Amino acid sequence: MDKSRSWENSWNIAFSGIKKNFTSIRFYTVLLVAVIFAWTQIKGIREYAVSQGLGVSCWYYPFLFSTSICVLFLYFGLVLLFCNAPFVDGQQMFVILRSGKKTWFRGQIFYIILSSIGYFTYIFILSIVMYLPYVGITGKWGTVFREITRNPALTSGLGFGVNERALDIFSPIRGCLLIWLTNILIGCFLGFLIFYINLYKNRTYGSVAALMVVMVSNLEKAAGSNMNKLVYISPVSWTNLFVYARKQSPIPVFYTVGVLMLLNIVFALLIMRRSKKYSIEEMEDL
Repeated sequence: MDKSRSWENSWNIAFSGIKKNFTSIRFYTVLLVAVIFAWTQIKGIREYAVSQGLGVSCWYYPFLFSTSICVLFLYFGLVLLFCNAPFVDGQQMFVILRSGKKTWFRGQIFYIILSSIGYFTYIFILSIVMYLPYVGITGKWGTVFREITRNPALTSGLGFGVNERALDIFSPIRGCLLIWLTNILIGCFLGFLIFYINLYKNRTYGSVAALMVVMVSNLEKAAGSNMNKLVYISPVSWTNLFVYARKQSPIPVFYTVGVLMLLNIVFALLIMRRSKKYSIEEMEDL
């Protein structure tokens, strides 16, 4: 099989996996979990905006990842989506025989990338749709977010976790793009981590490892100012816009994006290298 045909087949395998999700109960469970925990953050701010007769700007997405509990469950949904990697079943064995191991493994990597993009784009859309009909299209953060950050008493019970410094440093578009890209890169990293570990061990081990990575972000938040340096080894913490804007030990954007890109490339190469060690018969047991 020529290289161009092999890469085309890999993309076809990835898109086939995406289509297959729409027949999976687990997929709809993940979407529902995202809705529930996005709503826990959005509901209070929506009610405040309505009570004040104000519209909410369409740029709430970065703030969804500012509280530990919401981050934990949004990423729990992603781990649930990837927990059975590598995604082998009777039909996939037929695909492997036709396309070859290398093409199939590459297709699984593409599937994880596409799923991560789709999942966090879905959450971005949720962050807009849930404010309808009170959402406004604007190039600024908007009055509601400014008022809440300037008056701490208004944040009680709202689950709102961004400060005015973050609003001043980042424009809405830049802030949203940064957190969206960071989430996608972390999603790919967790998916590749699960995939790679599951190639060696029982599939439970990969999910446990991914959840431990997610939980480190909770430890970093709990440690507070006593362990500001911990954020440098806590990838999920990089989804909080405040870590790039805080006065003490802000984390550089180039560091987070660079580290995540490197981790994803390394794990993708490790997965492809490991794929060479499997015979067709052994893949039936994955």
